[in-house]
Amino acid sequence: MANFKLPGFDVPMAAEVRFIAPTGVTAAMNLMKDDNNYMIHVSMDFDKNTVVLNTKESGVWGVALKITGVDFGQAGDNGLDVAVRVKAASNHFHVTINGNAIGKLDYRYPVTDVKLCKFFPPGTNVISYSVFY
Repeated sequence: MANFKLPGFDVPMAAEVRFIAPTGVTAAMNLMKDDNNYMIHVSMDFDKNTVVLNTKESGVWGVALKITGVDFGQAGDNGLDVAVRVKAASNHFHVTINGNAIGKLDYRYPVTDVKLCKFFPPGTNVISYSVFY
């Protein structure tokens, strides 16, 4: 699990994680206040070419937005090279994967509540994480 702090996160900032996903893995990136409050959860199922966007408040998941037919690219010898970016826009999060627009999720909670980015699963080769202003 890779974690990094996001102090002062607000519009128009973006957080990005670049990683190598082994075959058969589902990965997730969470922009969160704490373990019970996710402002956005981005789950990537590489075998099913699916992304799920959701929120979690006080430990309760919201209504998920499922996006199918996502092209994650071709895996190399070490796995799939993926960059997922979540940008705070005026009233929603904008999600891109490998530079391609995947979808958006309207804010359900204040974007300024974001304090931390957590990336799963443990053992995934995280190459870099960045914050863009």
